[in-house]
Amino acid sequence: MNRIQNIRKESGFELTDRIFVTVLEAKSLKSSIVKYNDYICREILADVIQWVPEITDGIEIEVNDSLLKVVVNKKG
Repeated sequence: MNRIQNIRKESGFELTDRIFVTVLEAKSLKSSIVKYNDYICREILADVIQWVPEITDGIEIEVNDSLLKVVVNKKG
């Protein structure tokens, strides 16, 4: 959640902006993120966390010693 918040800040999003998060399929982390999906979405103000098999652009973030590629877009 901290890394997504940092991406929000670096992207110039307002504190109250709603976001969409796209995540590259990652077997090692997917089950945990799915399990806590609602909590994570509330904390980062995301409407959805979408899993995709391929991301052409994106930012790699480290989560529990694993790399996760994400794209964060502002809603609207």
